[in-house]
Amino acid sequence: MGHRNREIELKLMVPGTFEEVCSTLQLLLSDHQPIVRLGTSVDTYWHINNPDVDADFLRVRERDGIRQITVKGKDRGDNINRIEVDIDSTSETHRIHRLVRCALGKPAGVISKTYKVWELESEYDTVCAYQLSTPVTSGVFIEVEARSEDRMRELERLVRVAYTEAAPAPGSLYEMFVTPAPRK
Repeated sequence: MGHRNREIELKLMVPGTFEEVCSTLQLLLSDHQPIVRLGTSVDTYWHINNPDVDADFLRVRERDGIRQITVKGKDRGDNINRIEVDIDSTSETHRIHRLVRCALGKPAGVISKTYKVWELESEYDTVCAYQLSTPVTSGVFIEVEARSEDRMRELERLVRVAYTEAAPAPGSLYEMFVTPAPRK
């Protein structure tokens, strides 16, 4: 979830099962008295091929009865600090998909995952573990998100206590698992 239409996050790939990673994070984060949420989501992506806008893709997410439409873009060159504009919708998912298909064409891909989120001081300071089910992948992703890059790095240091050798993900889930169309 973006703070002031920015997303400041780092994604790490770690070995182990989802359950093992969640247990480790629970121990690491227990002193912070987090709010913890477990759930699943289905994300459908559309490419945005318009050189006049900063957004790279549009995502429709359905999770736990909530529908959210998001645009993201690497206006600063990477995924650490990028544009993220979200709106929640009460419309049914198929109606949202129809509207977006009319504007952007067929979806580019779908990613499904199971996640566990530790919300720390606010909804903008989170640590999240997730396992993809579509596409099927090995390993688990840990995502550290915060209101500022300093706070994100602080949370990253905390996570790296247990995962010193964690590899930064080579891109966003969109970049890794949804083949982007070339920008016009």
